Amino acid sequence: MRETYHEIFAYYSTYLDTIHPTLAQVGKILTDLEPEYLLSDAIIDAIREEEEKRPVNKVKVQEEFATHFRGEIFEKVKKYAMENAAKEDLSDIKNDLIRYLAEVRTCTFHLLSLPSIDEGDAPDSLLYKYVHAIQELIFPAYTSFERTFMSLNENSADWYNCQRYILRPQTYYREKIEEEDTIGISPHIYKIINSIISLFNLDPNWLDDPDNPEEEIPGIPVDDVFTPFIDSIASGEKENIETLCENLEMRTLFDKRFIAPTRQSLDVLSKFGFFDKQSQPSGKIRCVPRLSNETLMQVYLAKICMRRGFLSKELINWISANIAFSIFNGVTLAFVSPENPFRSILYDLKTQEKIIPYLMKLICFRDFLRLNRSKIRDSPQYRKEIYNFLGSKIECQERLAGVIANFILEK
Repeated sequence: MRETYHEIFAYYSTYLDTIHPTLAQVGKILTDLEPEYLLSDAIIDAIREEEEKRPVNKVKVQEEFATHFRGEIFEKVKKYAMENAAKEDLSDIKNDLIRYLAEVRTCTFHLLSLPSIDEGDAPDSLLYKYVHAIQELIFPAYTSFERTFMSLNENSADWYNCQRYILRPQTYYREKIEEEDTIGISPHIYKIINSIISLFNLDPNWLDDPDNPEEEIPGIPVDDVFTPFIDSIASGEKENIETLCENLEMRTLFDKRFIAPTRQSLDVLSKFGFFDKQSQPSGKIRCVPRLSNETLMQVYLAKICMRRGFLSKELINWISANIAFSIFNGVTLAFVSPENPFRSILYDLKTQEKIIPYLMKLICFRDFLRLNRSKIRDSPQYRKEIYNFLGSKIECQERLAGVIANFILEK
């Protein structure tokens, strides 16, 4: 049974509602603390122990998380005071720590305020604005192939690397593909696309288009695409050649012996110069390909954008995790200064696994990405794996987070 929007919102809010008052309480403690006590581990530890005795009226898992989060904050307080005591006055260190805690508190409050309480109010929410700011660049939501491809192509000069990145799940090897699933681009499929591009541009056969006898279209033998690969690498893709062709806006002709562009591909891509229509002495029009890896990757992504209700589990997790993490990271960039010693707590796996999975599910709803939220994995091990990928210093992730940070700071 699928969780409702309200249920997921409640889960998402639960831990942020735990973090926010914890930050406020520690800030109050530091405000009342004599500066010289910052260098006393015994005093800081005693304060933390007293705080842990305070009744919080939370369920066990929330209490455990609150204890962990509070403990991390106090450890950061001790470390920061010790590292800066020789070069900075203790009163200034205390004020810095209070200011840094306030930054993190503002950040978590903003995260808490992203989604609307009710699904019907989603289009008026900050989450809606942030999702659509990213979506327009790398995952546009249009019903027309031409409009979708146009949007991707218009943004390709600045965002092609991110468009390609969203297509290539790092967890592709886990794929157990259902018949109706559209999958991401694995290294194997990427090699096949390279082969298709080379054959089309270098030595295509010229075929009469069954849908338009006045045109000659390029075609490449299916066997020429797959022969260079070892059977164990490409046999699965060859068996599913029709699916692969559909995702590339191609078709098979003459008893599936040739791969050729579809009528829609010829008509749309010609408008962008990727097919050059040349008159022949015979009176026919020849559609000469001017394709590139970038072209077919954008075609593939455009098809995925239009089949967003039928994507594989790994692809749904990859797309939603990337966009959710970009929003989470962007909010952090906007509110938390780089030198803030508490910043790393927000990127701790124990913190992220309490927030990002529910943010992933929220952005799958109708007014956002329109993905199948029931395919979001809840395995802690899987979360750790995918967040480790996302937490790496990846240029694409940093740029997408920058979009959100700039969006916030410009308002």
